[in-house]
Amino acid sequence: LPIHSTDVYLSFLPLNHVFERMAGLYLMLYQGAQITYVENLDTLAAQIPQIRPTLMCGVPRFFEKIRGGIRAKVGQSGPLKQKLFAWALEAGRRRLNTLEKGRGAPFLVRIQARLADRLVASKVRKGFGGRLRFFVSGGAALGRGAIGPESMRTGS
Repeated sequence: LPIHSTDVYLSFLPLNHVFERMAGLYLMLYQGAQITYVENLDTLAAQIPQIRPTLMCGVPRFFEKIRGGIRAKVGQSGPLKQKLFAWALEAGRRRLNTLEKGRGAPFLVRIQARLADRLVASKVRKGFGGRLRFFVSGGAALGRGAIGPESMRTGS
C-alpha cells in the first residue's frame, strides 16, 4: 500500500499487539506518516471524524463491529433507504469485479458506481472523517464476506 509522509494513521490497538507494532508503529515511522493515538476505545467512534485519518489498521472484530453498526443503522431506516443501500453495494461490487479482472468497467457500471458513491458511499466515508484511503485488517483471518455486499444487507 502506498503510505506517504502526508498520511495520518489512527492507532487504537495496543502496541504490544504484534500487528499494531509492525504495521501501525514501525511501518508508519519508516514512511514518515503521522501517528495519532486513541487513549480510550470508548471514544474511538467519536474521535475518528475529528482526527480524519487516512489509514487505519484493525483486527477482524473491529471490522465486524463496523459492519454491525452500519447494518443496524440501515436496518432502522425506511425501505427506500435500505434498497438504495443494497443497490449501492451491488453497484460497487460490479465495478470492483471488472477492475479485479484487469479491465476497465463498462460505461453503465462506471456511472452506477459514481452515483452509488455520491448517494451512499460518500456518507459512509464522511463518518470516518472523509479522508480514509485504506483500512487494513490483520492479526487474524477476516471472515468470508465480512465486509462485502452480502454481509451488509439487512437480515443476513
